[in-house]
Amino acid sequence: MISFSRYRRMGINVAIGTDTFPPDIIEEMRAATWLNKVADRDRTVASAGEVYEAATLGGARALGRSDIGRLSSGAKADIVIIDLSRFDLGPLDDPIRTLVHCANRRDVETVISDGQIVVERGQLRGVDEAELVARARAAGLLQLERTNRGALLAWTHGSELFPKALPVWRVEEPR
Repeated sequence: MISFSRYRRMGINVAIGTDTFPPDIIEEMRAATWLNKVADRDRTVASAGEVYEAATLGGARALGRSDIGRLSSGAKADIVIIDLSRFDLGPLDDPIRTLVHCANRRDVETVISDGQIVVERGQLRGVDEAELVARARAAGLLQLERTNRGALLAWTHGSELFPKALPVWRVEEPR
């Protein structure tokens, strides 16, 4: 994105979403506001309210959906309750600004999807999270192995695409 504010001034619908790991819409909103302030060299552009709208209504408009992205009669009951009471989030004079600039996914208290509670007290309901994490990590390693074998990119080894930040040493646990 070249300029969030310029696109909006031109009447272009701007939508913010997630398509990478970790899928964290709060971080995406924060990145959108910071990066666009730097790109435009203007601290007033890409306000917290504007990027919040792009992440909610902007996405709904991009999909041509009037039943999502808002809390209103006839819309799907998709609600995220975020705990903004932590001390490190700073003063709570503007909940949207606090959400965009200070919160993160760990502050998500409850998620209601189409009227059903799927996250409660920050935990997925009805899911063995440890098992899910183990399966997801195994799938990721398998995908990396496939990449290493050249299934996706024959000219590049996966370790070149995803280099390790530091060397990894495996230590055997005593039996």
